[in-house]
Amino acid sequence: MEGNVGAVISLGHMSRVGSRGVTGTIAQYISFRQHRHDRSAPERRLMNTWMSRIAGLTLLALLVTAGNAVAQVAAAAEAETKTATIAADDLMSRIEAETAPTILDVRSAEEFAEGHIPGATNIPYTELEERYEELGIEASDEVVVYCRTGRRAGIAEAALAELGFTNVRDLDGHTEAWKEAGRPLE
Repeated sequence: MEGNVGAVISLGHMSRVGSRGVTGTIAQYISFRQHRHDRSAPERRLMNTWMSRIAGLTLLALLVTAGNAVAQVAAAAEAETKTATIAADDLMSRIEAETAPTILDVRSAEEFAEGHIPGATNIPYTELEERYEELGIEASDEVVVYCRTGRRAGIAEAALAELGFTNVRDLDGHTEAWKEAGRPLE
């Protein structure tokens, strides 16, 4: 393998990945691990959790080497079920009826300032572990998470689950679909 990377993953788990239509996940995970020095510790933890969850596999061991030293051995438990989604139409109806859940935008502050879903709170996904209490909600409260296309939201959803949040939902289509449908941004 490229970059002195080795992984031990069962064939059964690999077939589960393929059956979900996920391609290149292991390569993405390995690539992420190789470039871990470019990322903050919270971002590394979030990415590790997210990659394990979307792949839907048990990662038995992943060794990553930097030069001659072993940088890290990662181990992850069986992935949890996929995060529930909410349709943009349903969320818009709830916003209009003033019954919207907490809406969490995990894009950068700059992206948020350019336009966001009405009523959303911005906490960039790389800061979520340190700032989630700013949401002022209970772990059982409904939280809808979104970003531009879904990658950062997936990482944030995994982090929220690890923090004990039990009612986390993914906005189907994220801001790209929201804008394409002509829905309002603030």
